[in-house]
Formats: sequence, structure tokens, C-alpha cells
Amino acid sequence: ALGDVDAPVVLSEFSDWDCPFCIKANVDIMPQIIKNYVDEGKVRIEFNDFVVNGQAAVEAARAGRAAADQGKFFEYQDAYMA
Repeated sequence: ALGDVDAPVVLSEFSDWDCPFCIKANVDIMPQIIKNYVDEGKVRIEFNDFVVNGQAAVEAARAGRAAADQGKFFEYQDAYMA
């Protein structure tokens, strides 16, 4: 998750790592949401894997979980989706 645990709004994102629409949203839209709402303490984003696009997406999700275990999930997500 990203953002204040006490934020009044929680955005629960369900995303596939190889979905072109999910990638576009994370590249084009999420930075604006983070800047305007998460950084202001108004929104918390919780990421959920919703893998439907094959083995590459499964492996990317596994790598995302490993990155999360190291406190680097969103850095991994940004790099992968770039």
C-alpha cells in the first residue's frame, strides 16, 4: 500500500502486470493521483494482483511480492511498467 493508513479514501487497485490498460493507467494516471491525493494524505492506494494474462504476468507478480517483502514494491512497479 502507498499512503497514509488513516486516509479518508482507499483506492484498491486490481491489476495485471501485462495488461496494457493497467500499465497505461500506472504510467499516465497514477503519478497524478499520488501527487494530488496520496501525498496530501487524502488517498491510500492498495495494490492487488489480478493475474489473467499468462505466465509472464504470474512471474511479474511474484517478483512484485518479493520486492514488497523488501519494501520496494512501488519502485519495482514503476520500473516494470515503464
